[in-house]
Amino acid sequence: MDITKVGSVVVALAFMAGVLYDYGYFLGLGLSFFTFLTFKDHLTALVSFAGQGLLLMVIIGGLRGTKGTKRQKVIDGIAVAWIAVVIYLWTAKDELAIIPRASGYAFWFRGFSSFILIAYLIAVILEFFASGKLSEKTGPQMGLIGMAALVLMALLVMFGSYSYWGDVAGNQFETELTITSDDKAASDAATIPQAAHLVRAIDEGMFVVFKDVPGRIVFVRKDAVKTLSRNVRK
Repeated sequence: MDITKVGSVVVALAFMAGVLYDYGYFLGLGLSFFTFLTFKDHLTALVSFAGQGLLLMVIIGGLRGTKGTKRQKVIDGIAVAWIAVVIYLWTAKDELAIIPRASGYAFWFRGFSSFILIAYLIAVILEFFASGKLSEKTGPQMGLIGMAALVLMALLVMFGSYSYWGDVAGNQFETELTITSDDKAASDAATIPQAAHLVRAIDEGMFVVFKDVPGRIVFVRKDAVKTLSRNVRK
């Protein structure tokens, strides 16, 4: 095993995962806000699900076992069928929307499945690069791993989009936010804490939904925040 090569692949996959996850997230929030993100934000997004993802990768790697075994072929076959179902449900989400209950189940199934399948595909790609020299790989093998990489990218975008809709679905305004203003009158009015739902915090500020305007997401820069408080979780 070439540790340096595998390490390079891990770093590349990790950064790609963070960027594509954020891209999917901001497809829902608004791509115009994507430019607000910094390198640190992409790493933060990755860290938010890296622990669970690594655990899943280890479990999947153990379940698949040795390369070329019957068990691995069966698991890979199930995974391919699962991916096809998830992608179909994603492309057919507008048609499913006419049946609210089915649409709700499909939404959660896509999100849950995409996370598991992301871990599966990363495990497959890492195994490919860890097992022997690239010069020994055949054309069909390279084609399959290239296809796996493309599907992985699509699932990362899908999971990011799922995360966004899950974040905005919350109807509890658990945060109290006080905003400063340069305008004296506005500043005096803003000293009253406002109930808000914190959707996502980034390096430049945070996206929130205020209780007074529940249908709108507002970006608040961090230098405009005077106080921020939440109830203690017990």
